[in-house]
Amino acid sequence: KDAPKRFMGEHRVMPIVPSRFQYQKFKDLLHFYLMIGIIPVTLIITYVNVFIGPAQLTEIPEGYIPEPHEYYKHPITRFISKHLKTSHQQEYEKHMHWLYEADERAKIGRLTSKVLD
Repeated sequence: KDAPKRFMGEHRVMPIVPSRFQYQKFKDLLHFYLMIGIIPVTLIITYVNVFIGPAQLTEIPEGYIPEPHEYYKHPITRFISKHLKTSHQQEYEKHMHWLYEADERAKIGRLTSKVLD
Protein backbone atom coordinates (compact mmCIF):
# COMPACT_ATOMS: atom_id res chain seq x y z
CA LYS A 1 0.00 0.00 0.00
CA ASP A 2 0.94 3.58 -0.56
CA ALA A 3 1.93 5.70 2.36
CA PRO A 4 -0.32 8.72 3.12
CA LYS A 5 0.80 11.86 1.33
CA ARG A 6 1.62 14.97 3.31
CA PHE A 7 1.35 18.21 1.34
CA MET A 8 3.53 20.39 3.51
CA GLY A 9 5.14 22.43 0.79
CA GLU A 10 1.95 23.63 -0.86
CA HIS A 11 2.48 27.21 0.39
CA ARG A 12 -1.08 28.19 1.33
CA VAL A 13 -1.16 31.67 2.91
CA MET A 14 -3.93 33.57 4.60
CA PRO A 15 -5.02 36.36 2.23
CA ILE A 16 -4.58 39.90 3.55
CA VAL A 17 -7.88 41.78 3.30
CA PRO A 18 -8.88 45.16 4.69
CA SER A 19 -10.70 45.13 7.99
CA ARG A 20 -14.45 45.67 7.97
CA PHE A 21 -14.49 46.71 11.63
CA GLN A 22 -15.10 50.42 11.00
CA TYR A 23 -17.81 49.68 8.44
CA GLN A 24 -19.59 47.30 10.80
CA LYS A 25 -19.28 49.77 13.68
CA PHE A 26 -20.64 52.58 11.51
CA LYS A 27 -23.64 50.45 10.49
CA ASP A 28 -24.30 49.46 14.10
CA LEU A 29 -24.14 53.06 15.37
CA LEU A 30 -26.25 54.38 12.48
CA HIS A 31 -28.91 51.77 13.17
CA PHE A 32 -28.78 52.47 16.91
CA TYR A 33 -29.17 56.25 16.60
CA LEU A 34 -31.85 55.96 13.92
CA MET A 35 -33.82 53.68 16.21
CA ILE A 36 -33.33 56.10 19.12
CA GLY A 37 -34.99 58.76 16.95
CA ILE A 38 -37.47 56.76 14.90
CA ILE A 39 -39.09 54.73 17.68
CA PRO A 40 -40.09 57.66 19.94
CA VAL A 41 -41.25 59.78 16.98
CA THR A 42 -43.36 56.90 15.68
CA LEU A 43 -44.88 56.36 19.11
CA ILE A 44 -45.67 60.08 19.52
CA ILE A 45 -47.24 60.33 16.06
CA THR A 46 -49.31 57.21 16.67
CA TYR A 47 -50.48 58.49 20.07
CA VAL A 48 -51.44 61.88 18.63
CA ASN A 49 -53.32 60.36 15.70
CA VAL A 50 -55.16 57.73 17.77
CA PHE A 51 -55.99 59.57 20.99
CA ILE A 52 -56.06 63.28 20.09
CA GLY A 53 -56.98 63.33 16.40
CA PRO A 54 -57.61 66.28 14.11
CA ALA A 55 -59.26 69.48 15.30
CA GLN A 56 -63.01 69.93 14.92
CA LEU A 57 -64.41 73.08 13.36
CA THR A 58 -66.61 75.00 15.81
CA GLU A 59 -68.06 78.46 16.15
CA ILE A 60 -65.73 81.18 17.40
CA PRO A 61 -67.02 82.74 20.63
CA GLU A 62 -67.91 86.43 20.63
CA GLY A 63 -64.86 88.65 21.15
CA TYR A 64 -62.33 85.82 20.85
CA ILE A 65 -59.44 86.39 18.46
CA PRO A 66 -57.85 83.09 17.37
CA GLU A 67 -54.09 82.70 17.42
CA PRO A 68 -52.45 81.99 14.05
CA HIS A 69 -51.49 78.44 15.10
CA GLU A 70 -55.13 77.59 15.88
CA TYR A 71 -56.03 77.54 12.20
CA TYR A 72 -54.13 74.29 11.55
CA LYS A 73 -56.10 71.05 11.69
CA HIS A 74 -53.49 68.51 12.87
CA PRO A 75 -52.13 68.75 16.47
CA ILE A 76 -48.51 68.20 15.42
CA THR A 77 -48.76 70.99 12.83
CA ARG A 78 -50.27 73.27 15.47
CA PHE A 79 -47.42 72.44 17.86
CA ILE A 80 -44.78 73.16 15.21
CA SER A 81 -46.51 76.39 14.20
CA LYS A 82 -46.83 77.56 17.80
CA HIS A 83 -43.43 76.61 19.21
CA LEU A 84 -40.94 76.19 16.35
CA LYS A 85 -41.87 78.65 13.59
CA THR A 86 -42.18 82.42 13.58
CA SER A 87 -45.54 83.92 12.67
CA HIS A 88 -46.17 85.93 9.52
CA GLN A 89 -46.31 89.12 11.60
CA GLN A 90 -42.88 88.41 13.12
CA GLU A 91 -41.44 87.70 9.67
CA TYR A 92 -42.90 90.96 8.38
CA GLU A 93 -41.51 92.95 11.30
CA LYS A 94 -38.06 91.35 10.89
CA HIS A 95 -38.11 92.29 7.20
CA MET A 96 -39.14 95.88 8.03
CA HIS A 97 -36.31 96.11 10.56
CA TRP A 98 -33.85 94.86 7.93
CA LEU A 99 -35.10 97.55 5.50
CA TYR A 100 -34.79 100.21 8.22
CA GLU A 101 -31.21 99.17 8.99
CA ALA A 102 -30.32 99.19 5.28
CA ASP A 103 -31.80 102.68 4.94
CA GLU A 104 -29.84 103.89 7.99
CA ARG A 105 -26.59 102.46 6.54
CA ALA A 106 -27.30 104.23 3.25
CA LYS A 107 -27.92 107.52 5.08
CA ILE A 108 -24.67 107.15 7.02
CA GLY A 109 -22.82 106.35 3.80
CA ARG A 110 -24.24 109.47 2.08
CA LEU A 111 -23.38 111.63 5.10
CA THR A 112 -19.84 110.18 5.23
CA SER A 113 -19.25 110.83 1.53
CA LYS A 114 -20.62 114.38 1.95
CA VAL A 115 -18.23 115.04 4.90
CA LEU A 116 -15.19 113.59 3.10
CA ASP A 117 -15.82 115.64 -0.07
